[in-house]
Amino acid sequence: MAVGGDVPRQFNVSFDPFVDEIPGRDSLLLIANDWETGVVDNGWESLTTFGADSRSQEVDLGQPSWWKNFRSSIELGVNHIRTGPDHILFVLVLLLPSVLVFTTRWHPTTGFVASLWRVLKIVTMFTIAHSITFTLAGLDLLPLPPSKLVEFIIALSIAAAALHNIRPLFPNREWLLSFSFGLFHGMGFASLVEGLDVSRNTQLVSLLGRNVGIELGQALVVLLLFPALFMLRRTRFYRPLFVGASVIMSVVALVWMVERMAETDLGINAIVDPVFTFPRVVFYIAGFTTLAAATFLVERNNHRLVPTYDVIDADAGLGRVDEHTTMVG
Repeated sequence: MAVGGDVPRQFNVSFDPFVDEIPGRDSLLLIANDWETGVVDNGWESLTTFGADSRSQEVDLGQPSWWKNFRSSIELGVNHIRTGPDHILFVLVLLLPSVLVFTTRWHPTTGFVASLWRVLKIVTMFTIAHSITFTLAGLDLLPLPPSKLVEFIIALSIAAAALHNIRPLFPNREWLLSFSFGLFHGMGFASLVEGLDVSRNTQLVSLLGRNVGIELGQALVVLLLFPALFMLRRTRFYRPLFVGASVIMSVVALVWMVERMAETDLGINAIVDPVFTFPRVVFYIAGFTTLAAATFLVERNNHRLVPTYDVIDADAGLGRVDEHTTMVG
């Protein structure tokens, strides 16, 4: 095959080291990466076997398929969120105030629609921002800063968003934080395709698939946690949880910042990673949701629900607190 030519999909391979020296010795041929057929990071599924009676084999890589590439890329995007606690923490720290509205202090929002709208704005702006940098960097149109700097800024984004929850910098405008730091998260996602030596069409399909996978992963985080936060928002326990969780996540993020700039290990991942290990984290969320539902029912039955804030124009700081509200939502 000429250098720079197309990679053939069918070819012959001969391989016979050790088959005579070591009786019964077989060798396996693995295809680690073949984006055009959706094979990525393969380390266990063999393509063919070489032995004393099969020293030469014909290899057929199959026909290229944009759908297989797209599907595999979606799985990689979802897996990146599932195995990336820093990205999950950023979504979570922005999710905490989505069921609240800020005046001179935080109040529970009036209903489900108002809370959901805040979540949608936050997630949408994060999606737009990281899609911009992810795509530009993946297509080599935007030079990536050193990975150490990108990872540092991702940790900084978590700390900044967590501290915003305690002392708001952009009250009721969390989407600004989401968009601003989403640009840097996109650069972190772009490391997934950095140096990918494939055709432009294959690269575009892979970028689209990974973007879809990342969005599905983020949406799953929101859908799993939002119901519990929504139920807890009107109980007297939500504010301590809101502040406590924000403080903990800011501390974790600050330690990550030190680790990533100093290129050292302070052991924080040994604490954080087990919490987000799949499927263990699903049981944690299920337990948390059950506890939230029970807490809400007890507080409602004892008439201790916190008054909600009737949103007229949250961005302008307009609204009223309904001190006598009895609505369940």
